[in-house]
Amino acid sequence: MKMTVVMWIVVILYLVLSIAAGTLMANKEKAKNLNGYLNSANSLPPLLLAFSISATSLSGLLFMGGATAVYGAGWKQFAAMYCIGGVTSTFGAVYLLGKPMHYIAQTRKSVTLVDLLVDIYQDKRLSYIAIPTIIIASTVFAAVQWQCLGNLFTMFGVNYKFGVVLGVLVVALYTNLGGNSSQALVGTIQTFIAMAACVFIAVRSAQVLGGFTEMNRQLAEIDPGLLTMTSASWPAPMTFTRIVGAACGAFGQPYLVVKYFQIKDAKLYPRVAFLGVFSYLFIVLVALAGLPMLVLITNGTLAPLETIDLLMPRFITDLVNPIAGIGPVIGGVIVSAALCTIMSTASSLMLSVAGTCVNDILIKLMHKDLSDEKAVSYTRYCMWGVTLVSMILALYPSGGIFMVGFAAASLYGIVFAPSLVGGLRWKRATKHGAFWSMLIGLVLHLTLYILNSTKIMPFTLPVDMNGFDFMISLVVFIVVSLMTPAQEKPMLPLSKAELAAGSQN
Repeated sequence: MKMTVVMWIVVILYLVLSIAAGTLMANKEKAKNLNGYLNSANSLPPLLLAFSISATSLSGLLFMGGATAVYGAGWKQFAAMYCIGGVTSTFGAVYLLGKPMHYIAQTRKSVTLVDLLVDIYQDKRLSYIAIPTIIIASTVFAAVQWQCLGNLFTMFGVNYKFGVVLGVLVVALYTNLGGNSSQALVGTIQTFIAMAACVFIAVRSAQVLGGFTEMNRQLAEIDPGLLTMTSASWPAPMTFTRIVGAACGAFGQPYLVVKYFQIKDAKLYPRVAFLGVFSYLFIVLVALAGLPMLVLITNGTLAPLETIDLLMPRFITDLVNPIAGIGPVIGGVIVSAALCTIMSTASSLMLSVAGTCVNDILIKLMHKDLSDEKAVSYTRYCMWGVTLVSMILALYPSGGIFMVGFAAASLYGIVFAPSLVGGLRWKRATKHGAFWSMLIGLVLHLTLYILNSTKIMPFTLPVDMNGFDFMISLVVFIVVSLMTPAQEKPMLPLSKAELAAGSQN
């Protein structure tokens, strides 16, 4: 009982800090028009941008679902998805997307990902695919975040559904108050907390089994394949496609992509890349919690899990709280770190959907003439609407956190990454390639997921379907672009070679 009270005190202090930060940013002038509310008026410094990206990209999918994935597959899951794939995604996205997106934001005043794609290819048809993709994937992914919150609060003896509602209210409050600036400030605070907590989780994971060497020995006794990059049930194509699926993530997620609009100076992007990878390498250590839990549950030291999604709460209650003197305090900090990643992603998802509804549907498609004040108000209303819908989905979950979350997050990369990166960095990219890549990627991913998850047509393939679907979408984009007439894209910045040629002329 005393442990629970101490943890509650730590968590409540964190929640109060989050709401206070949101209230602070609500009074800033840059949150009083649509671009300021959604993109901080393109004025964020490197630290806020980098740590905001880190906190947002990690989400409950990593903090709550990452350990469950490692629990099932061992070191190969940690290495393939969270180390190789995650670092590639974080570092590559900054360098491939940063500068051209900043240029477009300054010259074309793009606000959302839909804006960006239509500006690049000068084809409004792309919005008809992009808008439903963002609304569907973001609503489902937000529901996964609420699901994480519900499972997290069960460790306090709180009813799952009450935990979902409590978390939703806090996130919605601080996000609605200050918009993206609130989310960026709170995300930076959250990242520092999460980095410290995740380092402790890694140390504790090894400590309870006598070090990493002893832990690996015991894992090998359970299954030698837990220590290798491939195994009988996890062939090489699975490892490769899992890396691809994870690496393409940051290149297409709307709530991450728009953050590259937000830097105050494009020359600062190298700092963003360094800070982003630096913070990510600390936070990703949370997934290692799955390894000691696998050993201790398999050998009977700990009781079996009621559901796989309760792995992280059980890690805290069984392996952290018993530490003499400081266990409950550290447990409260870890819970706060989990809230960091969950709440930052959830708030960004709500901003993304609301921005799409107001900017891309009301203003761009329906040609509504909205004042700055009314646009921000409508955005807030939309955020409450998507929050309510996603909360209802979370109250009645239909799948595990990792399975549903990874499928929803991957949909962004499958539909948007080829067209976005190709449009910004490949001269031969065309609107036809973008259209068919986005359409086929959307239909293929939803069809295969529905057929498999509903058991209408269950199948097992030696590949990760998310990475496989991305590769199909990429091939379609390249082939169709090469088969259709080249397209001028005058809104993109000139390359170094073009600038040099122009100066000579």
